[in-house]
Amino acid sequence: MTRYFDSNLEKAELAAMTALGIVRCTDHLPMWFTDPAGQSFGRDADWLVSRRHWRCYLETKAYLNDQPDKATADLAAQDRWPGRSDQWHVAQTSWSNSIVNNAIVHNTMGAGKIIIVLPDSIFKLCIRGDRKGKMRLSTVTTLNRLKNAGMWWLKTSDLQGYIRCRDVAEAWHAQHTPQPWQHPQTLNVWCRTSEQLEEELKDLKAEGYRLKRNSKTETSATMCLH
Repeated sequence: MTRYFDSNLEKAELAAMTALGIVRCTDHLPMWFTDPAGQSFGRDADWLVSRRHWRCYLETKAYLNDQPDKATADLAAQDRWPGRSDQWHVAQTSWSNSIVNNAIVHNTMGAGKIIIVLPDSIFKLCIRGDRKGKMRLSTVTTLNRLKNAGMWWLKTSDLQGYIRCRDVAEAWHAQHTPQPWQHPQTLNVWCRTSEQLEEELKDLKAEGYRLKRNSKTETSATMCLH
């Protein structure tokens, strides 16, 4: 299924994402979330990174507003300010663009499951006006909100390095994670005395083993799983 772009920003990021093997996300996030007012909400992600040992969602954002909950954001969306462009109005009022929304989603899903990605273009320094030689105020505001919310983020240009490092880390983890112990189908049991053998066979029978026919001696036996 093809998913259309929600903004020109996402469309502009397509080439960079495609070059890294990152695809548009076509599914809803696999859970529901609850805002501070107790209202549940769902979320979509923009991109999906699917690797051999791991996968995560990416959310491209150029600006994050401070709408406190879904109902407040919905009311703000209906209140149009004179002279405000449609694009800036959405950025300022959309619940999906709220730092509160995104913090809830990230904290609920857990570390490394969904990552905010900021496009490199928003870090360009202004070349005129009061902020000449500085980042745009909207970028500074977004960075501060991410910092105050304790949220980790990446630039688009950081993604390649991040994917490589995580590939290595996840592959190492997969190779060194202890595997659950598997009961062998057959066990050969040897004991010093017949009493010890009986105790050992009793425990094995409790685990589902049965005595192999004609295998028992005074101090040894062969047990098989049913």
